[in-house]
Amino acid sequence: MQAQRVWINRRSPVYTENHRRKWQEFYECGNCGCVWWAWSSDRPPSEFGDRQVPPRDDFPSSLDDLF
Repeated sequence: MQAQRVWINRRSPVYTENHRRKWQEFYECGNCGCVWWAWSSDRPPSEFGDRQVPPRDDFPSSLDDLF
């Protein structure tokens, strides 16, 4: 199944036992139009989730550097 539309119910988060939020995500099938839902925590990890942001030389490393 390939979703053609996805939307998230952000008004009603559910809190897990370790105090993390998860939402219902709704999907509409591109072939037959049926709709299904899943928890946001059920998605596989994103390829962008573990990226490291490179340090910037032009940005102060602490507030002490500003004064």
